[in-house]
Amino acid sequence: MQYTLNTSNYHTFPVFEVNKLPPRSYFIPYPARPEADAVSLTEKRYRSPKVRCLNGLWDFKFYPRPAELPRQLDTDQVKFATIDVPSCWQFRGYDRPFYTNIRYQFPFRPPQIPTIGKVDRVFSWMGVDQKISLRYKDPGEEYNFVGVYRRFLTVDDPEKRFTLSFLGVASCLDLYVNGLFVGYSEGAHNTAEFDLSGKLHTGRNELLVVVHRWCNGTYLEDQDMFRNNGIFRDVLLRIDEPADFWDLDADARKTGDTLLYRAPTDNDTDALFRNTMASYADQRETLVSCEATANGYRVVTRVTNRKARFLVTDTYEGASDGILVTSSIHCERGGGTLPRFGKCFCLDESFDQVDYTGRTGESYCDMKEQFPIGRVQCRVSDMTEPNIRPQESGNRCDCVTAAFSDGRVTVTFTAMEKPFELGVKPYTDRALLGMSHRGDEVRTGTFVTVQAFQQGIGTGACGPAIAPEFLYDARRDYRLRFLIRVAPTCQLE
Repeated sequence: MQYTLNTSNYHTFPVFEVNKLPPRSYFIPYPARPEADAVSLTEKRYRSPKVRCLNGLWDFKFYPRPAELPRQLDTDQVKFATIDVPSCWQFRGYDRPFYTNIRYQFPFRPPQIPTIGKVDRVFSWMGVDQKISLRYKDPGEEYNFVGVYRRFLTVDDPEKRFTLSFLGVASCLDLYVNGLFVGYSEGAHNTAEFDLSGKLHTGRNELLVVVHRWCNGTYLEDQDMFRNNGIFRDVLLRIDEPADFWDLDADARKTGDTLLYRAPTDNDTDALFRNTMASYADQRETLVSCEATANGYRVVTRVTNRKARFLVTDTYEGASDGILVTSSIHCERGGGTLPRFGKCFCLDESFDQVDYTGRTGESYCDMKEQFPIGRVQCRVSDMTEPNIRPQESGNRCDCVTAAFSDGRVTVTFTAMEKPFELGVKPYTDRALLGMSHRGDEVRTGTFVTVQAFQQGIGTGACGPAIAPEFLYDARRDYRLRFLIRVAPTCQLE
């Protein structure tokens, strides 16, 4: 098969990648949990029906003189040998192992590297063989060697999505498929992934990988080590259905925060019309510890406000159908009442479809009987009330499930020991504290708070305060348990 090889990517400084997919979280997909659980941890990468491992013998042609690599390459005319993948070609009879610490194998002229000519003399000032002294040394017959890899791949259903993953290639790679250039990547120890969808056909397909000994990125990979080359880690072909997960994201915007306060309602005032929530809203949360457990993680945080100090312990355990979250709270100092105890999770604003089972309208522990328990399907904007002055609103009591979808993926929260209270807002509770008018209500995401409780509303603005039975003693210990499941929407329909 005929190829027109790229001859500039590896030595063109602005080019770091071409057509490479964005980085994502690493995981091996399986069709269902039981299939994944049946495979040992060390074998999961190689046993999934959704991932084909391309390790093994590949055709290989080594060019010790890079000038001999033709720009127009006809693989039918190349006399290939074979090499095992993954491996380093220095340990397979091509070139030799080369160790260096603080100097490069070529003249230091960043970002320039040797291309097709012989390597010039190299300056050094320190080494085991020379101690501390200045010298130039002729490296001899050293070149920017090139290795060309080839493998054939049989495909039965080219309409699916195919992603080719190289887990490690030194120093860089140009990828070609069936005579066409696909993409380029540097960063020897970083995963390089390319979308082959639409580039494969039924039957036998040819993959071609061109690897250079050095590239511009080599300047950033100089350290105390042997300088080896080749496809030295696994090569994987992922085969996806339209509804399969591509990436998992742990949002860093205080996802999973502990909430002990609420934005004040019109009733949260004392006899002098002072905000009774202010002491609680001044909340600070610091990490105490985070450690792995047998099947998950245990996170301990300290939450402090002007009324008291609490220790919150959260455990996240892998379960057969999701992640089991257990959150407990203990008062270390102070007392009074606790307006709220819950965990807040941030989803992207595209998760706008809400489907929950609980009280069918705004409800709090002292005002919920007006709404029966039932299933509600709505939008995030339906989960708050259009008050003239933005304030806490839209709580739902006695919820057993709550699901949020962007049309492709659904995140479901399920009560475990007892029903939870649910709060859903298009902005954070912290942002709500600073809002004065409806125009301040700007959406920044979908914020889901799963709560063990929230204190009652009362009638403090024009009558009695919250009745004692609807307040929660801060000196008591409380626990909240629920299950989180993330799945393609089609699996839940």
